[in-house]
Amino acid sequence: MLQGASIRLPKYNVNLIKGDFSTIELPKNNDIIVSVIGIHHQETDEDKKALFKRIYELLSDNGVFIFGDLVTYQDKEKAALNDALHFNFLVENAFDEQSLKEWAFHHKFLNKLAPIESQIEWLKEIGFDTIELVFNRFNTALIIAKKSGEIKHDF
Repeated sequence: MLQGASIRLPKYNVNLIKGDFSTIELPKNNDIIVSVIGIHHQETDEDKKALFKRIYELLSDNGVFIFGDLVTYQDKEKAALNDALHFNFLVENAFDEQSLKEWAFHHKFLNKLAPIESQIEWLKEIGFDTIELVFNRFNTALIIAKKSGEIKHDF
C-alpha cells in the first residue's frame, strides 16, 4: 500500500509512515490522518479510544481523520447478519483457496471489532466536531471526522 501511495502521490507533501499507530513516533500538526483497516486490531475498546484520542491530538486545527475499518454493531441481530454477509462476500471474492484460508483465519481469530455506534460516540467524546459516516456495508465503514480549530466554552 505504501509503495502504491508513493507512486501516486509524489507531487504532494505527504509523509508515508509504516507502523502501529499506537506505538510509533508520529509528527504533530497533521492536516489529515488516514487509517484503513488497522484500528480494529487494537486489543480492547479502551485501546481504540486511546488511539482515537492520540490521533485527535496529532491533528492540526481543522484537521481531518479518515477512518476506514471493519466494524460490528450494537444490535446483535444486525451484527450477526452483517458478519455473515461480510464473510460470504469474502468467500465469493477470494482469488484462490490460499487467500480464502488467510481471510477466514484473519476474520475469525484476528479481528477485534467494536460497534460502529460506539466508535462514533468515542470520536464525539474526544472532541471531533463533525463525524460523517460516508460508507457502510456489511462490516465495513468509512468515517470522516473533522477537528475544529474553534475554542469551545462550557459556560
